[in-house]
Amino acid sequence: MPHFMNSPIQLRLLTTGLMLIIGTRLAVGADGGSAVTPDTLINGLLASNPQLHSMEAEWKSARQQAVIVGALPDPMFTFGHYLSSVETRVGPMQEKIGLSQRFPWFGKLSAAKQAAAKEAGAQEMLWRAAGETFALETAMAYVDVAYSREAQAVIEKQIVVTGELQKAAERIYSAPTQKAGQEDILRFSVMADRMRDRTIALRENEALALDRIERLMGGRIARGAAFTLGAAQAARRTVPKNADARFTSAFLQRPEMLAAELRLDAAALRTRLARLDYFPDVTLGFDYTVVGEANASMTRPSDSGKDAAMVFFSINLPIWLEKRGAQVESAREMERAHAAKIDDLRAAIRREIQEAQRNAQAADESVQLHREKLVPESERARELSLSEYSAGKQNYINVLDAENTVLDLRLKLIEAEAKAVRARWKLFRALGVASLSGVTKTATTRKGTK
Repeated sequence: MPHFMNSPIQLRLLTTGLMLIIGTRLAVGADGGSAVTPDTLINGLLASNPQLHSMEAEWKSARQQAVIVGALPDPMFTFGHYLSSVETRVGPMQEKIGLSQRFPWFGKLSAAKQAAAKEAGAQEMLWRAAGETFALETAMAYVDVAYSREAQAVIEKQIVVTGELQKAAERIYSAPTQKAGQEDILRFSVMADRMRDRTIALRENEALALDRIERLMGGRIARGAAFTLGAAQAARRTVPKNADARFTSAFLQRPEMLAAELRLDAAALRTRLARLDYFPDVTLGFDYTVVGEANASMTRPSDSGKDAAMVFFSINLPIWLEKRGAQVESAREMERAHAAKIDDLRAAIRREIQEAQRNAQAADESVQLHREKLVPESERARELSLSEYSAGKQNYINVLDAENTVLDLRLKLIEAEAKAVRARWKLFRALGVASLSGVTKTATTRKGTK
């Protein structure tokens, strides 16, 4: 038996105390604060984020462009006074009054109005996409806070255990005859200090994550609010089970995809508008000329002083065909550019979903491995180490190694749980449902596109 095992009473007290401490579980977030969930924060974000408010106002402003470009041009009223009157058979012309209205060629106003409406719809989708991105950022920050707090709770528990081990070792080695074993006491002290250093980094990470949430929400969060990984994991969204269904759902719901399709529709309408520019616009008008009385020295005709009225129409002459051809070709190229962006975006969404699925699967497997095997086995090994130590078969260094192993595996379990939750939220974002239940195409969204 080792030389420090000559105090059976101390040994039994040590082992019993350690078992009681190890059996204790610290409650995470047991500060009496009210629980907060990612959805609670996201709802607050969507209601108060200044950037989202700005984008919403831009969308609503763009929506009015459809009314503006779809309206007829303003009619023209003209008035003229002859500084030097022109004498006519019936008398001198004095004033001229005119009213005219230009009518664009058939289909021009309709195409322009639809194109502007599509652009406004794209603006709305980009506003919703920003909400999706901010929702993901909020969820990620929430997970960082929850992970930091739960990891701190585990470390604080291990600090208590390590402190009790150190005190027990100090009691055992406090006898004047015990000169050896002081290095074991120092090892426990170093281990506790290293754990305290880790809590400093975790507290800093927690503070930074809370600051990100507050900046996104534009307000402060109660410091007593409870953040848990379980609450982040419990968030529910509509997620199809198989990969193909997820791709289809994302293509139908991702705001960025809908925005790209709406802009492609707008480009097609502008191509149509460029072709219609080969046809002239028609202007209809009415002129009224005020005529004075004929000169008295002349023989006055019976219609002397009678005013003149005229109805007219005019057209512009789109004869510069090179200009019109360039307009059509420019519109076609823009249409092709938007079609290519859709293909690229579709591929990017596929990659996002696949990456999120792989990460989620790997994280879930890691969580299962740590929760069902690694952590329980390390705890049993630690208990065995303490038991063997009490029987004089092991020394303190084995107990220290066992404690380190339990701590590392518990922290890795929490880290794996955090990774699984992050992957889940990234999948929500890839599907376009991080902040909403999903944006679906409606009849008005795609009506009259081509």
